[in-house]
Amino acid sequence: METLTTLASPDTLVLADGIFGTISDKSNEGAGALKDVALFAGLVFIVWKAFATRGAIAGIIVAIFSAGILIWAVGNIDFVSGKVGDELQSMPAAPGVVQESASPVPLSPGGAI
Repeated sequence: METLTTLASPDTLVLADGIFGTISDKSNEGAGALKDVALFAGLVFIVWKAFATRGAIAGIIVAIFSAGILIWAVGNIDFVSGKVGDELQSMPAAPGVVQESASPVPLSPGGAI
């Protein structure tokens, strides 16, 4: 009860020192875990495709390429987002479009546009 009284006091100053550092550390750990999960999922996909195609070499090669693209994409997401951001910032501004209200076109009975 004493802790609650201390925190409720207007004279008490509570500092959340290091909270942003903790959040940053946890998000970096999560990114590393995501990369590990993508690697595991890619390997499971290759093995599953090998059994599903009964050892057909074409299916295994396609699975290897697909898993490789997945693993590369997850591992290089910062690179891809940086490139997309650079491209979007280097694009010229879109021209403004002004739409004037037009007079309605009378339709003939049973007529279609």
